[in-house]
Amino acid sequence: MQTTVTTHETRASQQAGFNLIEAAIVLGIVGLIVGGIWAAAASAYENMRQQTASKNLLSFAQNVRGFYSNSGATAIDTSVTNAITQGLVPSDMRSGTTAAVSPWATPVTINTGAINGINVFGVLFSGLNRQTCINLILRNTNASNGSGLIAVGGTATIPTTESTFPLTSAAATTLCATTTGNAPSFWFSIN
Repeated sequence: MQTTVTTHETRASQQAGFNLIEAAIVLGIVGLIVGGIWAAAASAYENMRQQTASKNLLSFAQNVRGFYSNSGATAIDTSVTNAITQGLVPSDMRSGTTAAVSPWATPVTINTGAINGINVFGVLFSGLNRQTCINLILRNTNASNGSGLIAVGGTATIPTTESTFPLTSAAATTLCATTTGNAPSFWFSIN
């Protein structure tokens, strides 16, 4: 009779807890769930940064165009410090009183020139990874109507011709040629 009690107690103690394999399976499932949530949150955050960059780019361009059309000046000051002082740089882009930054904490600068005889200014986003560069170009060239955007470049160099909008994914990929360090530039007419 004692043998039966011992066998019964042994079975009860074996059924009470998890074995190592069951614990590993539970941890694996929890890891997959957390990983899925993490990926979704990262994607949502990147989308938010893209939207902020687009909003700031268009706001910056409209501020510059409005300022220069009201002042009658034909040459644009490329100093970001002066643009901040004049209230042209959106508050989300300001880094103190002397620099402008993107939502990815990379520098944003201004350049000027002419494309086909049209005076233009460029807003350059430096140091972006390739996919961010491509997405930013596609997002802003699809919504370019009425903004004065006339060309897009892959560097601070002024494009030689006006761009045809919207740009294709292949064209954006060509402009964003490096894995990191891409610098898409968006060129707007002054008037």
